Amino acid sequence: MLIYETLKLSKTEDLPKITVIIPVYNAEEYVGLCIESVLNQTINNIEIIVTDDCSADNSLEIARLIAEKHNNISVYKTSKPSGSPAMGRNIGLENAKGEYVLFVDSDDWIDSNYIEELYQSIIKHDGDICFSSGFKNHYNGEVTTRYYKENHLDSSNELKGFHESFMLWDKMFKKNFILENKLLISDMIASEELLFI
Repeated sequence: MLIYETLKLSKTEDLPKITVIIPVYNAEEYVGLCIESVLNQTINNIEIIVTDDCSADNSLEIARLIAEKHNNISVYKTSKPSGSPAMGRNIGLENAKGEYVLFVDSDDWIDSNYIEELYQSIIKHDGDICFSSGFKNHYNGEVTTRYYKENHLDSSNELKGFHESFMLWDKMFKKNFILENKLLISDMIASEELLFI
């Protein structure tokens, strides 16, 4: 049974260092801005995987039009709606060529130095996961900034690196860490990220 179809494959000559996975469902208002923000990073060698979950709006068409102009974007479409971003994220993980992976939701956008900052930190500390320190929320014309509390990094502490964020979209992961631990994102309507983290 076909779970998804490939609509466009990236044609980058070099193996990407980083894969950005963007699951999409009915996000036509934001998906273009989201993809463009990933394209406009200060670091090169990024692969973008867009996975559409049978959107009923123009999300898929917007993603395909952008993808046609860029060699580093692949687009996939699920065969039937899953009702969860988990399937799109897992399709992205299955097809990711990068050494590192991060997720960006289709209604979000990232600052131009976001990926480089995470990448430099994960390389410097030889980490499996690199966490952001917070995020900005834009809602009804207002912007609020949320900073996470200080991490617990003491190895003698039973929390051993506890971080208060249980979301996928504010972290970078070493892909081999995900593969070696056979991690998949649970196919749930909500809180699918919590079990993964």
